[in-house]
Amino acid sequence: MPSPDAIVGERGRRLFVRRWTPPQGTTEVRAPVVLVHGYAEHSGRYDHVGSAFATSGAVTWAMDLRGHGRSEGPRANIERLEWALADLDQLVDRAGAGVVMFGHSLGGALAAAYAVTRPGKLSGLVLSAPAVHLARRPFWQVWPVRALASVAPSAGVARVLPEGLSRDPQIVESFVHDPLVWHGRAPARTVIEMYRAGRAALGRAAELTVPFLVVHGEADPIVPLSSTRDLFAAVAAPDKELVVLPGFRHEPHQELGKEDVIDRVVEWAARH
Repeated sequence: MPSPDAIVGERGRRLFVRRWTPPQGTTEVRAPVVLVHGYAEHSGRYDHVGSAFATSGAVTWAMDLRGHGRSEGPRANIERLEWALADLDQLVDRAGAGVVMFGHSLGGALAAAYAVTRPGKLSGLVLSAPAVHLARRPFWQVWPVRALASVAPSAGVARVLPEGLSRDPQIVESFVHDPLVWHGRAPARTVIEMYRAGRAALGRAAELTVPFLVVHGEADPIVPLSSTRDLFAAVAAPDKELVVLPGFRHEPHQELGKEDVIDRVVEWAARH
């Protein structure tokens, strides 16, 4: 069962934390897992994922990113990449040694940036549809958003269409009616910091040597599969695996057939 907690992140933001612990009597204790959720959502949408990791013997941690869910901050605004990574530092340190990090979408971009800027902190990295695609945009497309972010950081510039998340209508419906989900446009500042995270991940991918698994839906309309292929090709880790899921949209862990995907990820983490 998840256990609520909190940490105080950069600039004094109080950040809501969940923890899933293995069932009583579990004898095989595995390395801890840290989950990093995507843009606009919150850690509560990962209860089934955290429970699966915990059942395998891994104490599993997640927090609502700054500005998301039950955490403090301007809504859906991660404010600064460096602050978000420092927040993750606190969570990783609390989880303990040998952490395997799982990051989805925005969380995947943050997890990848964390891995390349904090060598030695992780024992494995799992990414799900990592949002590194913005880093491939030419500067002339980026600078207007950067300029807007400097004067109006919460100004909305883009919107995620819920239908792109999953083929499961119940998942789409639950997302649409979830009061902890941000349903407005993506703040300019978040878009720029996501861009910077992708730049860090792609620019330093050759430095990433920890075991690496990435999963991506072939029919993802939100984050292009091509950007994940680029990241995977650039990663230097000798132990790396790319899983492309036919027919899946943006959230493999919320898709029809998600059980097999989650089982595969949990089994991979158990081996690493």
